[in-house]
Amino acid sequence: MLNDAYAHSTATRVRRLIDRINRTISVRRLLKDLGKYPDVLPEIIGKDELVRDIELLDRATSKIKGYVDQFVAHHDRKPTSEAPIYRELNGAIDLLIQLFKKYYGAIAGADFDPIVSYLEEPLSIFRFSWFEKRSEEGT
Repeated sequence: MLNDAYAHSTATRVRRLIDRINRTISVRRLLKDLGKYPDVLPEIIGKDELVRDIELLDRATSKIKGYVDQFVAHHDRKPTSEAPIYRELNGAIDLLIQLFKKYYGAIAGADFDPIVSYLEEPLSIFRFSWFEKRSEEGT
């Protein structure tokens, strides 16, 4: 249940941000489309750097994409993709943020600083009572 709540929903959101289909809006598609309009990018970011960043994004998220496509979205009977570990999932999120900040800053000339936090101890919520004990009289 905990795995589904965190891993499935987070992996699905990462999957949306790396989608390649023309009818969708994603960070990956934005980067790919920037290659078609090099005059939009400042001189400090060349086309080769853009291509490397897209390839880096593809490598960092390939396991997540396969996992979501085969297991989360479609429940394939014989999935061939491995499930990503949390470190890979968190690394993909960090890379997406890094690339978005880089290209947003370059195009808009502004800084963007999203706040992302990970639970240090995801099971810590089970170490305290969520409900206050009622007194015998108030029951």
